[in-house]
Amino acid sequence: RIYNRRPPYPAYFLGGAIGGVFGIFGATFNYDYMRKEKRMPMQILVSLGASIVCYLAYFILAVAFQLLLKV
Repeated sequence: RIYNRRPPYPAYFLGGAIGGVFGIFGATFNYDYMRKEKRMPMQILVSLGASIVCYLAYFILAVAFQLLLKV
């Protein structure tokens, strides 16, 4: 029965930790790059690219953990 199952609290904390790590990495990279680069279009493109890379890496790692824990 589905009503007797406990919520997956460890998965919530793991997801938050993964998101925090990638968020800190992305924010730090963007901050450092923005201080070096002076051209606005390049700043926007690199910042957008870093955000996309962090999101994709988070998604891939989250799916990998979900598949590992499901087995």
